Amino acid sequence: MNLKNARRKAFLRLNLKWNGKMVTAHPGYSGIIMTHVLALVNAYGWDYFRDLAKNKLHIVQSANDPAGVVASGERPVGVNGAEYFYYKTQKQGNPIKIVYPREGVPLVVSPVAIAKDAPHPNAAKLVTEFIFAKESQQLLADKEGLYTGHPDVTYPTDKPKLKDLKLLPADADELEKRNAEIKKRFVEYFGA
Repeated sequence: MNLKNARRKAFLRLNLKWNGKMVTAHPGYSGIIMTHVLALVNAYGWDYFRDLAKNKLHIVQSANDPAGVVASGERPVGVNGAEYFYYKTQKQGNPIKIVYPREGVPLVVSPVAIAKDAPHPNAAKLVTEFIFAKESQQLLADKEGLYTGHPDVTYPTDKPKLKDLKLLPADADELEKRNAEIKKRFVEYFGA
């Protein structure tokens, strides 16, 4: 599918029947959402967000907030948010369903780093080794619903396999360069 057809399909979903019924987190408060917005801007352009804003979305801050808003029934549709938090909220018995669009889902990478001048670099290395050990990564997948980078981790059967999702990446350097633009455009379109 070419970009023009993908955009047209995305615009067809921006239906005013959802006016006042959707929630979005704000990229000015959340790196997850900043990444999400950039990935979708790269896929569909700013027109997607301009048109989405016509639906008068409820704006929250944290990437975790949309799942709670949907679970409470305040809004029936969350247009973004931390997928793992929707998953946890669903597993707690809340009547929500996660939809993974065939056109793609933003890929948000959460790195771990050791500061160049860390006062205890060996301790930091041990923590990093612990975080990336299969057992720890499996725990994150099982208890938090997170996708991890470890190749031997298995996932709950009610989650799609990461390899089966079309991922929309966002380049970290581009994200840094476009940070101010993304915040400005979001405020321009959504008024918050």
